[in-house]
Amino acid sequence: MSIKVITGKVRASFVHVFKPQSINGSEPKYSCSLIIPKSDTVTIGKIREAIEQAKQEGVPKWGGKIPPNLKLPLRDGDIDRPEDEAYAGCYFLNANSREKPQVVDKQVQPILDQTEVYSGCYGYARRCEIQLAYAIGMKEPVSVNVNCFGTASVPEIQLARMARRQYDLTPAGIISTLDLQAVDYTETSAYGHFGKPWLPWEK
Repeated sequence: MSIKVITGKVRASFVHVFKPQSINGSEPKYSCSLIIPKSDTVTIGKIREAIEQAKQEGVPKWGGKIPPNLKLPLRDGDIDRPEDEAYAGCYFLNANSREKPQVVDKQVQPILDQTEVYSGCYGYARRCEIQLAYAIGMKEPVSVNVNCFGTASVPEIQLARMARRQYDLTPAGIISTLDLQAVDYTETSAYGHFGKPWLPWEK
Protein backbone atom coordinates (compact mmCIF):
# COMPACT_ATOMS: atom_id res chain seq x y z
CA MET A 1 0.00 0.00 0.00
CA SER A 2 1.42 3.35 -1.05
CA ILE A 3 -0.41 6.67 -0.79
CA LYS A 4 1.34 9.81 -2.00
CA VAL A 5 0.52 13.27 -0.64
CA ILE A 6 2.18 16.46 -1.87
CA THR A 7 1.86 19.09 0.85
CA GLY A 8 1.86 22.85 0.71
CA LYS A 9 4.51 24.85 2.58
CA VAL A 10 5.10 23.08 5.89
CA ARG A 11 7.74 23.31 8.60
CA ALA A 12 10.05 20.44 9.51
CA SER A 13 10.95 19.59 13.09
CA PHE A 14 13.05 16.86 14.76
CA VAL A 15 14.67 16.15 11.40
CA HIS A 16 16.67 12.90 11.13
CA VAL A 17 16.50 12.15 7.40
CA PHE A 18 20.22 11.74 6.70
CA LYS A 19 21.17 9.63 9.71
CA PRO A 20 18.93 7.29 11.75
CA GLN A 21 18.31 8.30 15.35
CA SER A 22 17.60 6.06 18.35
CA ILE A 23 15.02 7.33 20.83
CA ASN A 24 15.34 6.03 24.40
CA GLY A 25 17.39 3.03 23.26
CA SER A 26 14.96 1.97 20.53
CA GLU A 27 15.94 0.79 17.06
CA PRO A 28 17.52 3.67 15.10
CA LYS A 29 15.17 5.08 12.45
CA TYR A 30 15.02 7.92 9.98
CA SER A 31 12.32 10.36 11.06
CA CYS A 32 10.80 13.79 10.69
CA SER A 33 7.89 15.74 12.11
CA LEU A 34 5.89 17.99 9.78
CA ILE A 35 4.09 21.02 11.20
CA ILE A 36 1.19 22.11 8.99
CA PRO A 37 -0.70 25.40 9.48
CA LYS A 38 -4.42 24.89 10.04
CA SER A 39 -4.97 27.59 7.44
CA ASP A 40 -3.61 25.20 4.78
CA THR A 41 -6.94 23.45 4.33
CA VAL A 42 -5.87 21.94 1.00
CA THR A 43 -2.96 20.01 2.52
CA ILE A 44 -5.01 18.99 5.55
CA GLY A 45 -7.77 17.74 3.25
CA LYS A 46 -5.32 15.67 1.20
CA ILE A 47 -3.87 14.08 4.34
CA ARG A 48 -7.32 13.24 5.72
CA GLU A 49 -8.32 11.66 2.40
CA ALA A 50 -5.13 9.58 2.44
CA ILE A 51 -5.84 8.48 6.01
CA GLU A 52 -9.37 7.40 5.08
CA GLN A 53 -8.05 5.48 2.07
CA ALA A 54 -5.46 3.73 4.24
CA LYS A 55 -8.14 2.83 6.80
CA GLN A 56 -10.36 1.28 4.14
CA GLU A 57 -7.46 -0.69 2.67
CA GLY A 58 -6.63 -1.95 6.15
CA VAL A 59 -10.14 -3.25 6.90
CA PRO A 60 -9.38 -6.84 5.74
CA LYS A 61 -6.40 -7.00 8.10
CA TRP A 62 -8.60 -5.91 11.01
CA GLY A 63 -11.19 -8.62 10.46
CA GLY A 64 -13.53 -6.47 8.41
CA LYS A 65 -13.91 -3.69 10.96
CA ILE A 66 -11.91 -0.50 11.67
CA PRO A 67 -10.72 -0.49 15.31
CA PRO A 68 -12.59 2.19 17.31
CA ASN A 69 -9.42 3.26 19.11
CA LEU A 70 -7.23 3.42 15.99
CA LYS A 71 -4.46 5.98 16.49
CA LEU A 72 -4.31 8.38 13.54
CA PRO A 73 -1.13 10.16 12.37
CA LEU A 74 -2.60 13.67 12.01
CA ARG A 75 -2.55 15.38 15.41
CA ASP A 76 -3.70 18.78 16.66
CA GLY A 77 -0.82 20.89 17.96
CA ASP A 78 -3.15 23.03 20.10
CA ILE A 79 -4.33 19.89 21.92
CA ASP A 80 -1.31 17.56 21.90
CA ARG A 81 1.46 20.17 22.23
CA PRO A 82 -0.18 23.14 24.03
CA GLU A 83 3.07 24.04 25.80
CA ASP A 84 5.04 24.45 22.57
CA GLU A 85 4.33 27.67 20.67
CA ALA A 86 5.85 26.21 17.49
CA TYR A 87 2.78 23.97 17.19
CA ALA A 88 0.17 26.66 17.94
CA GLY A 89 -2.47 26.92 15.23
CA CYS A 90 -1.09 23.87 13.45
CA TYR A 91 -1.58 20.18 12.87
CA PHE A 92 1.43 17.88 12.83
CA LEU A 93 2.34 14.35 11.91
CA ASN A 94 5.39 12.21 12.60
CA ALA A 95 6.98 9.97 9.98
CA ASN A 96 9.66 7.32 10.50
CA SER A 97 11.25 4.51 8.55
CA ARG A 98 14.00 1.93 8.82
CA GLU A 99 14.86 2.67 5.19
CA LYS A 100 16.76 5.82 4.28
CA PRO A 101 14.38 8.28 2.58
CA GLN A 102 15.15 10.07 -0.66
CA VAL A 103 15.56 13.79 0.03
CA VAL A 104 15.14 16.00 -3.05
CA ASP A 105 14.57 19.64 -3.95
CA LYS A 106 11.76 21.18 -6.03
CA GLN A 107 13.44 19.93 -9.21
CA VAL A 108 13.53 16.41 -7.74
CA GLN A 109 17.31 16.59 -7.53
CA PRO A 110 18.98 14.87 -4.55
CA ILE A 111 19.90 17.18 -1.68
CA LEU A 112 23.44 16.25 -0.63
CA ASP A 113 24.18 19.21 1.62
CA GLN A 114 22.68 18.19 4.96
CA THR A 115 22.61 21.80 6.16
CA GLU A 116 19.81 22.51 3.66
CA VAL A 117 17.32 20.33 5.56
CA TYR A 118 17.11 21.06 9.26
CA SER A 119 14.87 21.50 12.27
CA GLY A 120 14.07 25.13 12.78
CA CYS A 121 11.72 28.06 12.83
CA TYR A 122 10.85 28.32 9.16
CA GLY A 123 9.03 31.42 8.04
CA TYR A 124 9.17 33.42 11.28
CA ALA A 125 11.59 36.11 10.06
CA ARG A 126 13.68 37.04 7.04
CA ARG A 127 16.53 38.34 9.20
CA CYS A 128 17.40 37.44 12.77
CA GLU A 129 20.15 38.23 15.28
CA ILE A 130 20.34 36.43 18.63
CA GLN A 131 22.32 37.89 21.54
CA LEU A 132 23.28 35.66 24.47
CA ALA A 133 24.46 36.79 27.90
CA TYR A 134 26.08 34.53 30.49
CA ALA A 135 27.06 34.82 34.15
CA ILE A 136 30.05 33.18 35.82
CA GLY A 137 29.07 29.85 37.37
CA MET A 138 25.82 29.49 35.38
CA LYS A 139 25.75 27.22 32.33
CA GLU A 140 22.43 28.48 30.93
CA PRO A 141 22.34 31.99 29.44
CA VAL A 142 20.84 34.61 31.76
CA SER A 143 19.46 36.45 28.74
CA VAL A 144 18.42 35.51 25.21
CA ASN A 145 17.56 38.54 23.10
CA VAL A 146 16.21 38.29 19.53
CA ASN A 147 16.26 41.17 17.05
CA CYS A 148 14.58 40.55 13.68
CA PHE A 149 14.98 44.12 12.42
CA GLY A 150 11.27 44.49 11.71
CA THR A 151 10.98 41.29 9.62
CA ALA A 152 9.39 39.00 12.25
CA SER A 153 5.91 37.59 11.74
CA VAL A 154 5.60 36.65 15.44
CA PRO A 155 6.71 38.50 18.62
CA GLU A 156 10.48 38.42 19.12
CA ILE A 157 10.04 37.36 22.75
CA GLN A 158 8.28 34.25 21.44
CA LEU A 159 11.23 33.50 19.15
CA ALA A 160 13.59 33.89 22.10
CA ARG A 161 11.65 31.27 24.06
CA MET A 162 11.66 28.96 21.05
CA ALA A 163 15.44 29.37 20.67
CA ARG A 164 15.92 28.26 24.28
CA ARG A 165 13.89 25.12 23.64
CA GLN A 166 15.27 24.31 20.20
CA TYR A 167 18.99 24.70 20.91
CA ASP A 168 21.41 23.72 23.66
CA LEU A 169 22.74 27.17 24.55
CA THR A 170 25.09 26.03 27.30
CA PRO A 171 28.81 26.51 26.54
CA ALA A 172 29.20 22.72 26.34
CA GLY A 173 26.23 22.49 24.00
CA ILE A 174 27.59 25.18 21.68
CA ILE A 175 31.04 23.54 21.64
CA SER A 176 29.46 20.19 20.76
CA THR A 177 27.01 21.54 18.15
CA LEU A 178 29.67 23.52 16.29
CA ASP A 179 32.41 20.92 16.94
CA LEU A 180 34.64 23.75 18.15
CA GLN A 181 37.33 21.43 19.52
CA ALA A 182 38.08 20.28 15.96
CA VAL A 183 38.63 23.80 14.58
CA ASP A 184 42.11 24.85 13.45
CA TYR A 185 42.21 28.25 15.14
CA THR A 186 45.40 29.26 13.34
CA GLU A 187 43.07 30.03 10.41
CA THR A 188 41.50 32.80 12.52
CA SER A 189 44.79 34.51 13.37
CA ALA A 190 44.58 36.71 10.27
CA TYR A 191 41.57 38.82 9.27
CA GLY A 192 39.49 37.74 12.27
CA HIS A 193 37.04 35.00 13.10
CA PHE A 194 34.22 35.89 10.69
CA GLY A 195 33.58 35.85 6.95
CA LYS A 196 35.36 32.52 6.42
CA PRO A 197 32.73 30.08 5.08
CA TRP A 198 34.63 26.90 6.03
CA LEU A 199 34.41 27.67 9.76
CA PRO A 200 31.45 25.95 11.53
CA TRP A 201 29.89 29.12 12.96
CA GLU A 202 29.64 30.56 9.43
CA LYS A 203 27.58 27.63 8.08
